Amino acid sequence: MVWEQKKDELEGRVTELEETVSDREFQVACLQDQLKSLETFKAETLSNIVKESKDEALLKLQNEIIDLERRLHSRTMDVEMARIDADTQMRWKEEQLQEGVSRQLKLMATEKELRETVSEKDGELRELRQLLDRARSDGGKKEREVTRLTTELGEANKTSSELEKKLEEAVVSHARHLQEMTAQKDTRIAELSKALEELQSEILGSETVAAPERNPLDFATVSTQTDPPPPPPSPSPQEEAKVGEGAAVLQVSNIPDTSLTVTNGLGGSETEEREEEGELTMESHGLIEEVRIYTHTYTLIH
Repeated sequence: MVWEQKKDELEGRVTELEETVSDREFQVACLQDQLKSLETFKAETLSNIVKESKDEALLKLQNEIIDLERRLHSRTMDVEMARIDADTQMRWKEEQLQEGVSRQLKLMATEKELRETVSEKDGELRELRQLLDRARSDGGKKEREVTRLTTELGEANKTSSELEKKLEEAVVSHARHLQEMTAQKDTRIAELSKALEELQSEILGSETVAAPERNPLDFATVSTQTDPPPPPPSPSPQEEAKVGEGAAVLQVSNIPDTSLTVTNGLGGSETEEREEEGELTMESHGLIEEVRIYTHTYTLIH
């Protein structure tokens, strides 16, 4: 009985234990489910964390890469600019060096030329010193010569002053004489013109003459010169015909140291009969002068 009771107790306890175990197993299963859920959540969470970390790391890495590329580009540009500056400075230094070498060569050539010039000038200087010594040795003679020439120059200046004074007096006297002669010539020309008019009136008094209204005397030229005047040209056949047709010509010419000749030639009728020429002369002195007086050509109306 005791055994059975114990057995029943044990079975009861076993049953309780089994129930407890079953409960524990259910709890374990629940816990396992919860664990699985937690593991899944953990995995998802870890995955999300890793993914976010990877994205952030990738973005950060990309930013770093971009920054590095920017810095690399900047550094490359700095290096390129430094290289260009170095090349420029190198070329400038080479040009400066070439210019310096060229200047040095020119200076050397100039120095050589200057040395040659100095050598030549030294030779010329020696010659000039020799000439100076000779000139000093002849100094006494030259001084005496200068004194003599100075004395002669003073006498010549004195003589020149006297000659200038005499020349001025002669010029004044000659000018006064020319004025007097000019006045006499003007008076004589007026007298001759009046005589010519009277002579024409006497010759043409019995005939009707068609004459121009202007003054019958034209004073063509009055010239004063220092050289003898050229001889008058010979009259052309046409001019000779005009004289024969009734022209009157009065010519007054004056040549120095000769006589003043007044010649008049008058044409008569159509047969060209001329009267004898008359001459009036008077002495004239001074500069060469020439005065010509021409009259108009008159046509005879029969």
